[in-house]
Amino acid sequence: MASCLKLIAWLESARAFIQETLCPPGKEPNIQLTQLVIDHVKTIWSSQGRNQGFTLPLSYSFVSVKDLRTHQHLPCCSHLSWSSTEYQTWAEEAGPRGVPLPRERLLLLGTLTDLSGDLEQEARSGSLYIRDNTGTLGCELIDLDLSWLGHLFIFPSWSYLPATVKPSGEGHLELWGVPVPVFPLTISPGPLTPIPVLYPETASRLLRHRSKLRSVQPNLAGKLVRLSALVKSRKQAYFVLSLGGSSPGDSCVPVIVQVPAQLVWHRALWPGRAYVLTELRVSKLHGHRYLIWMTSPSSQLLPLKPECVQELELGLDGPPVEADPQPLPMPSNPQDKKGPEGLVRDSRLLSYTGKVTGVLNQPAGFYELDGQLGLCLAYQQSHGLRRVMRRGVCLELQDVHLLQSLGGGLRRPVLASCLRGAVLLRRFSCLMPETQSSHRAQGASLYEQLVWEHQLGLPLYLWATTALTDLACKLCPHVLRHHQFLQHSSPGNPSLGLQILAPTLEVLVPPTFPRRNTHSEILEEPHHCPLQKYAQLQTPCSFPTLAALKEEGKCKAWASFNPKTLLPLPEASHLPSYQLNQRLAWSWLCLLPSAFHPAPVSGAPALRACQGSNPQPPALFKGGDSPCISQRPLELAGCASCLTVQDEWTLELESSQDVPEVLGTHRALPESSLTDLLSDSFTDSLVSFSAEILSHLRMRPGSTGAVRRCAKLTVALETADCEFPPHLDIYIEDPHLPPPLGLLPGARVYFSQLEKRVSRSRNVYCCFRSSTYVQVLSFPPDTTISAPLPHIYLAELLQGDKAPFRATASCHVVSVFSLQLLWVCAHCTSLCLQGRCTRQNPTCSIQTPISQASIRLLVEDGTAEAVVTCRNHQVAAALGLCPSEWASLLEFVQGPGKVALQFTGPGAQLESSAKTDEPLALFLWTLCASASVLRPVVLSFELERKPSKIIPSEPPRLHRFQCGELPFLTRVHPRIRLSCLSLQEPQHPSPKGSKLGSGVQG
Repeated sequence: MASCLKLIAWLESARAFIQETLCPPGKEPNIQLTQLVIDHVKTIWSSQGRNQGFTLPLSYSFVSVKDLRTHQHLPCCSHLSWSSTEYQTWAEEAGPRGVPLPRERLLLLGTLTDLSGDLEQEARSGSLYIRDNTGTLGCELIDLDLSWLGHLFIFPSWSYLPATVKPSGEGHLELWGVPVPVFPLTISPGPLTPIPVLYPETASRLLRHRSKLRSVQPNLAGKLVRLSALVKSRKQAYFVLSLGGSSPGDSCVPVIVQVPAQLVWHRALWPGRAYVLTELRVSKLHGHRYLIWMTSPSSQLLPLKPECVQELELGLDGPPVEADPQPLPMPSNPQDKKGPEGLVRDSRLLSYTGKVTGVLNQPAGFYELDGQLGLCLAYQQSHGLRRVMRRGVCLELQDVHLLQSLGGGLRRPVLASCLRGAVLLRRFSCLMPETQSSHRAQGASLYEQLVWEHQLGLPLYLWATTALTDLACKLCPHVLRHHQFLQHSSPGNPSLGLQILAPTLEVLVPPTFPRRNTHSEILEEPHHCPLQKYAQLQTPCSFPTLAALKEEGKCKAWASFNPKTLLPLPEASHLPSYQLNQRLAWSWLCLLPSAFHPAPVSGAPALRACQGSNPQPPALFKGGDSPCISQRPLELAGCASCLTVQDEWTLELESSQDVPEVLGTHRALPESSLTDLLSDSFTDSLVSFSAEILSHLRMRPGSTGAVRRCAKLTVALETADCEFPPHLDIYIEDPHLPPPLGLLPGARVYFSQLEKRVSRSRNVYCCFRSSTYVQVLSFPPDTTISAPLPHIYLAELLQGDKAPFRATASCHVVSVFSLQLLWVCAHCTSLCLQGRCTRQNPTCSIQTPISQASIRLLVEDGTAEAVVTCRNHQVAAALGLCPSEWASLLEFVQGPGKVALQFTGPGAQLESSAKTDEPLALFLWTLCASASVLRPVVLSFELERKPSKIIPSEPPRLHRFQCGELPFLTRVHPRIRLSCLSLQEPQHPSPKGSKLGSGVQG
């Protein structure tokens, strides 16, 4: 009972739908039409063999054109004759990366026509439509039978794709299977048989006998050997087909089809099939030298059946009135030739069948074929075809150009169709269209201008479309909307995108490039079109987004990364792993524009908001070359903190003179005095200053001096009073990590609202806090020139703030205070004996010993004394040992693990109790007291205490000296404490022999 009620309800719905959408308004219900539709639906439904016991598809509902356009917002498909298994098999063709079209249970009926709406016959453009009482909807059909036009059909298999660009765009239908006519097809009577025909060779000769042309309106028979694109202009639309013989060497004759009602033939013609064209006439094209065949309004397109035709004998034995057209001479060498713009190449014409595997730029007509080739449809007017183009579509390309090595960043070969060749649809795709961003769905008319008005060749066209896409990503939608940036350029309303590219295009586009002649491009031999010759493009520039530029820079940085450059060799061999990791944890690389190819172009135009006659102040969106990059442009322009881009706003290119003067003004930045910075007063206060960054170090918990993760900046304060600027440490901890961008060694930075602190060792340092503000005044210079350290006397270090932090002095080593040699674990820094780590509970799993050394020397230069600490490889220089001697000494120390000597009194005290170490201690004591160590040296150093250390002023103390029998009493300044940077011999060192004797080896 329930099934009967469902059937009755479905039949009533079908009758109401047919009456509303298919019957003429205001007339009685057409019972015959209703019954025919239901019978055909029943037949199609039962053909699948598995109809769940129902004679009618009760789960299906009828849908009108209006319903699809209004309510179906997502792509879908409907296959009435398919079972669920058949649909699942079809959907599996989408593969793992694709999403198949979802199946909807909808029944579509309508009249197949080439008329859109109520347009007259002369307005036909060759497009196909489905029409019912509610409207018309464009459609695509793979193999059209011309007898279908004007008839009512049921469409068993179809897919619907809504408009991608709204509100101007419209959806369309893809008709998969053969439509089922509701009424029997009425075929118009053809010409009487046998049909008198001319074959291509005779028809070609006939064009040169004008006297014969006046008396005949012949029929032409032959195989379709070439089909041009459908050309549409403001005046007319047309295409050219060429009929030839059965053999490849036979002559062919072109025929122009430009009658509006015959433009739909372009969808029915298949290269390789044989046809008969009836009642042709002869015409002469404007600007074309010779006569050509053309269809008349009464012409028909018929399939060629040899039994239904008879060759017409015209008796063309006399001499022709018109001479045979002589083709232009071909170049003697068909290979590539060197032209003024580089290597000029000839493209290759061929035919190709393939599958679309990617949509690279839909508005620009650029796709990927078979995962290897590019396909450009921009040089044809293929709007109807482009709307079905997506992954999975199969195409047949006739007379397509193959271009290789285009340059401009494009590495794959490209197939491009000019007007001479045809791009034929051979299979629809089962995939859902990929969702495109706004900038990838806009700009079709602008890209057409690049081809048809600016006459760009393919390499330059592909570069220009890529550049416009990149610019749209940079500017839209925050500066302006996509359709504003990619709008069609017209007089008085130029395209902003073309204005930006204009300087480059003016240089690269030939000034007198010939306009495209569509008839000549299709008909003339040898063939000539914008795709015939090309030169590899040297990419002039690029407009990458900041994200793309960052990613490319990161790739270049990793490609050039060398960890050894971050390690202070030869000190690296003495550093434990945590110190090595600390130096490897962060690095930076300066990439100049010349490192990128093509050269990137940055910056953005100014947005001027105009409302009526009251223009608002311009809001500037500028690149990072401003010396005051932190100023907020909206505030400077006197605007609110947020702008909503209006449709009537325009984006104007402005020069640097148009930039408001406020951006170029260097305002005085508030800074704390040096006294406030380096005094023990105002602890935990806020300070501001400008400084140059000397080093940038990242530290993790467990590192020496690091309790938590932080970044440490060492900066040189900018002061007008000091010749040698003092240094200061700045710490950045959570939650202020990662540090702001631009804090690179060599950069000049203004720090505002830093918190000043004083450590327990009386060192001043600063920390970031929530109110801290950083402004990069200048980035590191392109080339770094290391200035030599100043050469001073040691007494100059006693001048307080005026003393340099690092310098060089010529001095003499007076004595050695202490010496320590040891081997430690590289992982945990515990002592190593015999090369093994001594750590217990838990034991260390990594057995990698490293050597470390330190020595403290007393030096003087006649003006003052200083205590110098040398570490690791510097100890070898202090002891005067060559590399092999130093290595041998460290090997001897590896046994006890550690040797420490204190020279505070007579002799040396060995800290190890091993008896075997005494010869080693004796040797070191002897060496440290010898002239090999106590000698003149050139010392490069830095102050052991930081310039920011707060120390009370200590007066000179009285010291007694004994010179023979005479005692002297004088005031002596405190000894200066220095850290060694390098220790070298004077320019004329005295020769030295080997230091390691046989006593050590014993």
